[in-house]
Amino acid sequence: MVFTGLSTLITAPDAVASPVAVPPAAASAAATVPVCPPAAAGRMTCFSVRQVNPAEPANVNRRLSPASAATTLPTGYGPADLASAYKLDATKGAGQTVAIVDAGGSPTVEADLATYRATYGLPACTTANGCFQQVNQAGAASPLPAALPGWQAEIALDVDMVSATCPLCHILLVSTDQDAGWSLAAGVDQAVALGAKFVSNSYGFSSDAPDATAFDGDYNHPGVAITVATGDSGYGATYPAVSKYVTAVGGTTLTPDSASARGWDEAAWGQAGSGCSPNNAQPAFQASVGTGCSTRASADVSAVALNLAVYTNGAWGVYGGTSASTPIIASVYALAGTPWTSDYPNSYPYAHASSLFDITSGNNGTCPTTQWCTAGAGWDGPTGLGTPNGSAAFALPGRAPVLNDLSTTPLNPTAEKVLGHANTFGDSSVKAVFQWGTTTSYSQSQAAIYLSSGFNAPFTTSFTGLTTKLTYHYRVVLYGPSGTLIGPDKTFVAGAPGITSAVEISPGPGQATFLVQATTLTPSLTATVKWGTTTAYGSTLSKALATSSTGALYNFAALWTSAATGLTPGATYHYSYTLYDTNGSTTSGDLTFIAAGAPVITSATGTSPRGGTANFSVSANTYTDSAATATLNWGPTSAYGSALTKPMNVSPGTNGYTATSSLFDAVTGLTPYATYHYSYTVNTAHGTVTLPDQTFVVQEAPLITAGYEFSPAIGTANFQVQAVTYTEPTATAVVEWGTTTAYGSSLSQTMTATASNGIYAGVTTWKNITGLTPGVTYHYTFTVTTAGGSTIPYTDQTFVARSS
Repeated sequence: MVFTGLSTLITAPDAVASPVAVPPAAASAAATVPVCPPAAAGRMTCFSVRQVNPAEPANVNRRLSPASAATTLPTGYGPADLASAYKLDATKGAGQTVAIVDAGGSPTVEADLATYRATYGLPACTTANGCFQQVNQAGAASPLPAALPGWQAEIALDVDMVSATCPLCHILLVSTDQDAGWSLAAGVDQAVALGAKFVSNSYGFSSDAPDATAFDGDYNHPGVAITVATGDSGYGATYPAVSKYVTAVGGTTLTPDSASARGWDEAAWGQAGSGCSPNNAQPAFQASVGTGCSTRASADVSAVALNLAVYTNGAWGVYGGTSASTPIIASVYALAGTPWTSDYPNSYPYAHASSLFDITSGNNGTCPTTQWCTAGAGWDGPTGLGTPNGSAAFALPGRAPVLNDLSTTPLNPTAEKVLGHANTFGDSSVKAVFQWGTTTSYSQSQAAIYLSSGFNAPFTTSFTGLTTKLTYHYRVVLYGPSGTLIGPDKTFVAGAPGITSAVEISPGPGQATFLVQATTLTPSLTATVKWGTTTAYGSTLSKALATSSTGALYNFAALWTSAATGLTPGATYHYSYTLYDTNGSTTSGDLTFIAAGAPVITSATGTSPRGGTANFSVSANTYTDSAATATLNWGPTSAYGSALTKPMNVSPGTNGYTATSSLFDAVTGLTPYATYHYSYTVNTAHGTVTLPDQTFVVQEAPLITAGYEFSPAIGTANFQVQAVTYTEPTATAVVEWGTTTAYGSSLSQTMTATASNGIYAGVTTWKNITGLTPGVTYHYTFTVTTAGGSTIPYTDQTFVARSS
């Protein structure tokens, strides 16, 4: 199938007179306004900006293609520009899904997307044709959440950038209930649960916020490329960009340059975020690049963050921000291919740094170490290792192939079929050579077989001229460009039963069902299964099978339903199959399984760290279940009354899977110092467990009731603040003052409160502060902090320093 417009992307220099948009001067000084409002406590903001009055350079022919010269493209860069600047192959990515996680919904997103893609000649991406899917935080198509301020434009920017970078990719939009950190983190879990291998997140908050490591479990998904924007406020680290599990994406400016071999100049964008995390450990892949940070540093890579054409809510505009860079990088990962299941793909660019454009000019502010805020050779904060030069930097690093399985089945009394699967890590040049014979010297060798690129690439051959009932040895050698694997020695008896499948099924908690399938040359077969906690097994069952059918080959299936009961959930059990017929016997060798069970909650917390909010977390052992949901119930009594459900982040553990779920700042508006009840229910395919009723007391920030200044003498000031601290007998009071609202001077003092009817209140006074200029107007404010959190700073006040 050929899609109109793809040739435009692949041959961008021919399709567009020149890859031109906003000229260099405009690009570096483009006026921008944030799309989303600032983040409140516990909330995240999107990192997109709208450009104010962007201008196209004069005398530029921005046309879709020579064949459609009547169609003038919108202002701003489009798909052909990105393909040209980053050397991208738009014919790749078919079958991949890029997920976008954003807060709130957009009732116009699909219609807006259709206009964008039609304008640039991209193939349609709709719900009807299966290319586009929008779900809520729970993974359902309805009801979708209402739009949140600013986020509708963010959503349009995200889906347009995926379309521009990977036109053949499918798009999954997860619209979360709210912009709280826990809600967006739950959206990531949902995107992965729905099968996305590439997840873009264009939001965050300061990395020194109280919750700046709280959601790491939700971004911990091996085998999934999770990209996160570094922010649009210049130097300063943001979370979750500094999580060690994600690819932190910085921003650049792109300008056309016909004199350069690349055709483009690129520099660090002055508003891109960067920095060192105060509380996230340095990942191993950053240790060798010299970031200058002892902790996690951002960015890892970057992409253009200005001058991008976006169609939102029925109108064209020019947008940018690291919110644009992030879905671009997620889509380049998709062009590069699916990550290996146990890999963290944020390490891939560090293995392929030479396949990136190294950005060496521009800065995003001032910082303690120049490298953290100024672009230069190698790694730097604003642009990381650089921007895409094709997709090679985002692909699996080369490695030796891995043998997944290898077995034989009889074809006839003197021939055996051999079938295996291998992980070629995306390399199509891996070849397999079979060796076989009556001893481990292997007297025979087969011609090389080339494998397809994949994680479970099949290969097969046959051994002929065998002697029936004689034992043979065989192995396979896998040759790859990055290493060779010599497989283990295996044996078969010519003509004996061949095992085609050997599995254990867990139908219920503490139960095991055994199933073995075989191909034989005889119409009768005896099958035996053994199992136990060690390789000595201890339990055995056998059954005789026969068929009246005729033919050269016979297929059998031996099933023992719920043969094992009373197993210990989470314990490892061994099992083995042996098949007998008149030609000989075949054994599966030792196999293992983990016994299934209903989930067990291993930890659960409910706390109120600051004013009127509550944080919750739960962990559970889900044994064999790789999917789980957690429901939080809470309320003023044990009848609760409120509930939240989210998918849990499930990862392999020592005795099965471990599931975690965190809800930070999910619950707000609680009554200060009231006691609340809560409980968790964890649900898997093998059962449900409910936490017994728990309680916590709501903490509340202190309330400033009054603040004063009075001048006892020329050039001096006294300050006093009064506050209610609720159940806290002590607090820390701070006064700030200066000639502007930036203040500049401050003093801290312990406030000792006294109780009346169980409620504490206190007064703190600072006396005889000197050095004020007589007759000058000064500003001042107060802050009071208790265990329940800081007050919102007291409204700015002014006074004139006494002059007489």
